[in-house]
Amino acid sequence: MREIVHLQAGQCGNQIGAKFWEVISDEHGIDPTGSYHGDSDLQLDRINVYYNEASVSDTTIARRIDEMASDVRVQLIEKLRFADAFALQLDESTDVPKDAQLLAFVRFVDDKEMQEEFLFYKLCATHQGQTSH
Repeated sequence: MREIVHLQAGQCGNQIGAKFWEVISDEHGIDPTGSYHGDSDLQLDRINVYYNEASVSDTTIARRIDEMASDVRVQLIEKLRFADAFALQLDESTDVPKDAQLLAFVRFVDDKEMQEEFLFYKLCATHQGQTSH
């Protein structure tokens, strides 16, 4: 059995991810509604590489995503604990609906290579159009 985990984040990541799934769907004869309209037996033979019918609840999916995120977070924190030094970068920005967001990134050396990882995202509370920190 083969498992492929696909994650996309941010505007650019979502645009690339949307194009990825558009191309994969087209290659496998899947239309935008999720229905098969292909014309090749090979498409059907290989459709389960990216597509798999599963009956799981929304809570199961949410729980699995939370478990994966927790595992990634634990691994990153463990790497930071053993790093000689690290740098924390905070970036506050405002998105299109004017919601203030705080983003945190961390840089550190791992196996003699500089790494940059996303640490967290937090939506900042606003009061009368002003951002509170």
